[in-house]
Amino acid sequence: MTHLVRVFQAAAMVAVAAELVQLGIDSWPWPYIPIPS
Repeated sequence: MTHLVRVFQAAAMVAVAAELVQLGIDSWPWPYIPIPS
């Protein structure tokens, strides 16, 4: 069960990261501004 929870958490983190990246692509001029940390 713990393994499944970890997999679910990892998938959720990936989804959140992808959403943040998409927002960054939509919001910032990429050649000039680095990815915020």
